[in-house]
Amino acid sequence: MIVAGLAALTVLAYLPSLRGGFLFDDHSFVLRNVHVLDGDLAAIVSHSPTAGAGVESNFFRPQQQGLFALLANTFGTSSSLPFHALSLSMHLTGGLLCFLWLRRMQFAAPLALIALGLFWLHPVQTEAVSYISGLGDPLAHAWMWAGMLAFERMSRPGSPPVHGRAAYAALCLVCMLLALTAKESAVVLAPWLLAALLYRAWRDGPPPRAAITTVAAAILLAGAWSALKLSVWNFTGRSGLTPEHSVYAQDLTLRLTTFVSVLADYARLIVMPWPLYYEKAAQHYPDLLTARGIFGLGVLAMVAIVLLGWRRWPRLALACALGCSAMLPYTGLIALNATLLEHWLYMAMPGLGLGFACLMAAALQPWKEPEALPIRAAQAVCVVFALAGAGVTAWRAAQWADPVTFYRHELEHGPANHRVLTNLGMALAETQQWSEAERYLREAIAAAPSGRFADGHYNLAVLLLRTQRISEARLELQRALRTDPLHRGAAALTQRIDAAPRGD
Repeated sequence: MIVAGLAALTVLAYLPSLRGGFLFDDHSFVLRNVHVLDGDLAAIVSHSPTAGAGVESNFFRPQQQGLFALLANTFGTSSSLPFHALSLSMHLTGGLLCFLWLRRMQFAAPLALIALGLFWLHPVQTEAVSYISGLGDPLAHAWMWAGMLAFERMSRPGSPPVHGRAAYAALCLVCMLLALTAKESAVVLAPWLLAALLYRAWRDGPPPRAAITTVAAAILLAGAWSALKLSVWNFTGRSGLTPEHSVYAQDLTLRLTTFVSVLADYARLIVMPWPLYYEKAAQHYPDLLTARGIFGLGVLAMVAIVLLGWRRWPRLALACALGCSAMLPYTGLIALNATLLEHWLYMAMPGLGLGFACLMAAALQPWKEPEALPIRAAQAVCVVFALAGAGVTAWRAAQWADPVTFYRHELEHGPANHRVLTNLGMALAETQQWSEAERYLREAIAAAPSGRFADGHYNLAVLLLRTQRISEARLELQRALRTDPLHRGAAALTQRIDAAPRGD
């Protein structure tokens, strides 16, 4: 009943986002992506997710793009409801599978419920669930916990005979492969399986040989997938997601010190998730002898103490292993195009939630009676936090549902870059707020890097045409073509204007 109640509360919290539209990268991943719109599966499995929109990227997520193609060709793209519903259903599925795994690993129901509630209802999860392009996180996460459940079945005492263990091992690896095709960061399933194996060995004795073999196979699969990603599926020729000539891309030490320093920001997002916004400035921190650097080192020291003391705190060590390994792709080992994003906490949240539950259980250990005042107080606190989390999540989901509100919020809290300014201007144009839309599009041109000036002038020209200011639109198109003579949109629109009868 409690699980059903949490699920219902989660659905209510995310209801506002179901009516949301397509934002930011959704245009490149779906709306303008000919591979998706045409249902071209051959192109989807051989190109980056945004290649169909003519946008360079270095991701490889064929399952995500295949599902987008299925939805687009089944329901069309006039409504985003099927896309949002898929993300929410995967979020619910992943949380439920995690809860089942915790119960099968003999974690007490209260601990599993706390972990589930934090995963489903923590406001920081909103970015991954409400953003259509963020489908990879909940989709991969669900497959990962399906793999963990299959592994649990084969490694438990009294596990099935040899042929049955082989079937569950194969199922585990298939789930991992499916998770990898949803998002590359699913490679962390390998350390998850290793942590589960070690925990079970501590609790139940030596595991079946098949379980050890499965973990080894998962590690090899993660390594092979990473090698393929850096070679066959390397669509930009770069090892990471940021230009290789940048200092950040070339300096591993800078990336690692930056990660340690932004642990303070992650802690704030977990403890006080406010404000929440998508576009975050990529700040680099070369010095650890700062308040945030020392805080990050302290966090790492505490994690190391817990992991080294796994015999004393086995459950807490397992929680740390799950949460920390989920953050491995974002430590700076590979140069990414950001240093901090909210959805990077998505896969770590079950481990973080379990760790919090273990600490709460340890604090309440002196009281055994369910009616004891501290236990009742802890239950009340959990209820209050669940309701508060649902409220903030609903508020944030409502922002994702309204493009104008969303982009205004981005400008209020995040960097005023050309991407946000352009999207706000175009969202205002959709609601026919012409003068304000023009102001933001002009600001976007001023804020754009040199390579994006053509796009800015083209977007402004489209707006001017919609308000019948043809001569001004022609001037903006000329500026776009002067910057980029091969800009297809500007060239095509210029031809349309030239071909139109005078007076149109």
